[in-house]
Amino acid sequence: MAFDISKFFRKGQNNTIEFRGGSNLSYAGPSATLVENGTELDRWYVGSYFGVEYTIACDVNSARKEIIKCLCTASTSTANIVIYGRSNLGNDLLQLEVEVTDAYFKLMAYPRVQDDSTSIAGAKIIHSANYYATLNEPGPVIAGSSSSAYSPTYTLSRSTSQANEGQSFSITLITTNVNAGTTVPFTITGVQSADIGGANLTGNFITGTTDTFTYPVTADLSSEGPETFTMTLDGDPGGNTTSAAVLFNDTSQTPAVSYTLTSNLSNVNEGDTFRITLTTGNVDPGETLDYTVTGVTAADLTQGNLTGSFVVGTTDYFDFTLAEDTTTEGVESFNIQLNNGQATAQVQIADTSQAAAVASYSLGRSAATVNEGGSFTITLTTENVANGTSLPYTITGVTSADIGGGALTGDFIVGSQESRVFSVTADSTTEGTETFQLALDNGEATVGVTINDTSITPGNNYTITVGNAGSGAYTMSGTDRNGAVSGNNPTININTNDNLTLTMNAAGHPLYIKTTNSTGTSYQVTTPAAVNQGASSSGNITWTPNATGTYHYNCQYHSSMHGLIVVS
Repeated sequence: MAFDISKFFRKGQNNTIEFRGGSNLSYAGPSATLVENGTELDRWYVGSYFGVEYTIACDVNSARKEIIKCLCTASTSTANIVIYGRSNLGNDLLQLEVEVTDAYFKLMAYPRVQDDSTSIAGAKIIHSANYYATLNEPGPVIAGSSSSAYSPTYTLSRSTSQANEGQSFSITLITTNVNAGTTVPFTITGVQSADIGGANLTGNFITGTTDTFTYPVTADLSSEGPETFTMTLDGDPGGNTTSAAVLFNDTSQTPAVSYTLTSNLSNVNEGDTFRITLTTGNVDPGETLDYTVTGVTAADLTQGNLTGSFVVGTTDYFDFTLAEDTTTEGVESFNIQLNNGQATAQVQIADTSQAAAVASYSLGRSAATVNEGGSFTITLTTENVANGTSLPYTITGVTSADIGGGALTGDFIVGSQESRVFSVTADSTTEGTETFQLALDNGEATVGVTINDTSITPGNNYTITVGNAGSGAYTMSGTDRNGAVSGNNPTININTNDNLTLTMNAAGHPLYIKTTNSTGTSYQVTTPAAVNQGASSSGNITWTPNATGTYHYNCQYHSSMHGLIVVS
């Protein structure tokens, strides 16, 4: 028994298979080649269809591929496209445009400008489509239109989507149902008249007579970035905004300007002469370029000035001669820079005309800081000072008792007694950090050593038992610097280095010693940290402060359980 497939589907338009239920199966080829001025992918009559769903694939190379999903709708005079899906490998490749001419819909593909300015013209494009049949015939003639079956339509067509400076392009007006000789005004935006060879930014098409305008893109040798030329009809009688755009690539950019300063010598001696030369590129002859010399003084030069001006094409170099000043000043660097900051040059100057040897003195230390009970060594180093020279010194900042009863004055002997060892007394006295300072009496050198107060005066031990009166207060009993401590939330008075022990018997009320009055666990003391912070019903909290101030004891949960600890 033969199977009649015509009951289910038949051949449709545009190489489709039309199902009896109304759906079409698209045809996926053959491929089209993308060209610079646009490739027509599809064309259909608006009286047959009103909409199409396209899948468009562009294959440039292994690194550039793209698939686009879009919806198109059309009437006898207008068309619209919505791109709702785009997948590519980095850059958008295609620009899609639609238009209606003589009630025929046309889908065009143009190559997009790539980030690296390369062209993708020559790429292959394939597409598939689902066509939606027109359910209602196109509307009647609009009042005031021509006598044809459809309303007037206006379309602006461009010869290319982009052009380089120095090239040209054309914009063509395409109309349907418009009488010949009709004046259609337009306005150009996005560029200046100078960008299109001085052409006017407004004008008129005359249908059937002047339907095309050709514009040159001026090569203006100016870096201004890409620009978009947009021509728009001043009033499409159909009520639409009709325009065409062409991207101007900034290919004739401002020539690069360059400035270079060079020296014929990179290293010179005092008394030598060297030449600094200015070389420029794309700089107008006669332009004045000021310079400034640093690193040397006017006294270092017998020829040449610290400031001056090059004149391009006239004064392109200056000679400089160095003075032999019989002064020891070490290696110097002659630095010359254009005041516009665009060029520099450097010449190293050897100190070849030195002065007589100058005595120098320096004091070194074996340690920058030392604790009480430790020791350190001070050493004298000299240059150009005769052996046997006695150099007296004086010590300040400490007492004799601080350095084991040693003298606060003495002498170094160059070549024989150039070091002194000092022992720091551990005096078990709190006196703070001290600075041992030793200076030569001739004023040529000094050195300092910081003495840390590590043998401080021992503190006292104080123990206080902590309970609670509900959640309203801590109850305390014990002693502090002022004697007995008792009652609700009493103030505790101790000194630095005193050892405070809080014996906890306040279940559910963790106690913290803090720098700020607050609940929670923040702001705990760090001078130093207290041990066993947060104890409540058992254990001891201990703290030996090393800094004076007013501190706080707080319950973690209840703000009313708070008192002060004053450290003197």
